[in-house]
Amino acid sequence: MKVRYYPYSLPPATKGIQISDARLTRIILVSFILLTAAGMLILPGRMRLAYPGLSFLVGAYLYFRNPTLYLGFTWWIWFLTPWVRRMIDWRAGWAEPNTTLLAPFLVTSITFFTFARYLNKFDRPYNFPFYLSGFGVFYGILIGFVSNGQNAVILAALNWFVPIFFGLHIAVGWRDYPKYRQMIQNTFLWGTVITGVYGIIQYLVAPAWDRFWLQNVFELGNTSFGRPEPFQIRVFSTLNSPGPFAIMIMAGVLMLTSLRWKGVLFSIIGYLNVLLTAVRAAWGGWILGILVVFAASKPRMRKRMTISFIVLVTCIVVIATIEPFSSIILNRVETLGDIQGDGSYQARVAEYLKILDASLFEFVGNGLGYEKDGLRVGFDSGILDLFVLLGWVGTLPYLGGLLIMLISLPKFVERHFDAVAVASLAISLSVFSQVILGNVFIGINGVFLWGFLGLLICAYRYYSHPSIAAFQLTEVE
Repeated sequence: MKVRYYPYSLPPATKGIQISDARLTRIILVSFILLTAAGMLILPGRMRLAYPGLSFLVGAYLYFRNPTLYLGFTWWIWFLTPWVRRMIDWRAGWAEPNTTLLAPFLVTSITFFTFARYLNKFDRPYNFPFYLSGFGVFYGILIGFVSNGQNAVILAALNWFVPIFFGLHIAVGWRDYPKYRQMIQNTFLWGTVITGVYGIIQYLVAPAWDRFWLQNVFELGNTSFGRPEPFQIRVFSTLNSPGPFAIMIMAGVLMLTSLRWKGVLFSIIGYLNVLLTAVRAAWGGWILGILVVFAASKPRMRKRMTISFIVLVTCIVVIATIEPFSSIILNRVETLGDIQGDGSYQARVAEYLKILDASLFEFVGNGLGYEKDGLRVGFDSGILDLFVLLGWVGTLPYLGGLLIMLISLPKFVERHFDAVAVASLAISLSVFSQVILGNVFIGINGVFLWGFLGLLICAYRYYSHPSIAAFQLTEVE
């Protein structure tokens, strides 16, 4: 008797009315979308709890029954949840903190089961970096429980841990890499188009729900998003702020380099949004990413990339020099040549000089959830956050796990060309390069960093398998 093994899913039912997994999955996803839309219109206040709960249930079903679709669903929840929150607040009134924003953390935290399942295999070279960095976060949790409040530590732990869980989950699914690759390509193609188009509409029109949200953000003292008026907003599209959206759209346009001319066409939307966010760190990250893709590509692809890059730059320069786009873009570009007169730059330098000396002597660290004078401590630097919160004891293993992957994985790209793997390497390095100017280890930024590192390991293990390595590898489109 032949026994089937279901590594990610439960055995199919054998009695009663049979519904195929594909059909049931479509029913569940359509129902989720309709319930969310109806809830935002009819009972918006209750959706602050219902939306995270529904998201978690759908995510749990997909995790066990359709791991590939689970990846796409998780990315879309990260992309769209801040917009859902704004729609709910617009209808039901401002609420801060807002439980709606727990949805992506809950959906991604399901990958804790993968983390626990492979715990007895932590010493394997592919898994070890994730568990090494996870140890650094776990250390920060222990110190936080001793020094800080329990609730603060739990919320901070979600921010720090779920990206690592997600990255490991992708890495260990290497047998399904071709499916993962296609899902990631499709997700970021349509993610770039949809969020990019909305970002342009947001800049030109300033929808009522975005204006309402910005006005309340201003009352909390944050004026860095521009003004709640057309042509005055620093674009954040469906995300929560310009910084995360800039990283998301940067990742999108880098992933589109794996799609030939179709990717070039849709990249115009993405590049315009990168400029409209006015996040200079993302501009630098994008340049680094393009250089990585160019260096890792085959010679015949470099010619195509050069032509497409010239076309893209020409289109973007033309668009950026005409109103209504030129005012925000050119003003921000001019600050690149006047660093000494840049207030943002000067503020960061002052913060570094004030904190760096003290943080370098933080051997034990203050733990996750650290508060000072009643305010949650957080800096515009992932490095400062690591030393202040985790100390040397937690920072060394955390950075050690990351650096092991960032140093070793480019060698794989040199031997086995895969356009999506190359784009993943470019995205990972681009996000990490912004660590001095922002905390790229937590939340959606961390999901991009760890998620694409996990996809790189997934590709590496797939192509290293004897049954795959026996064939001559060709360019994957």
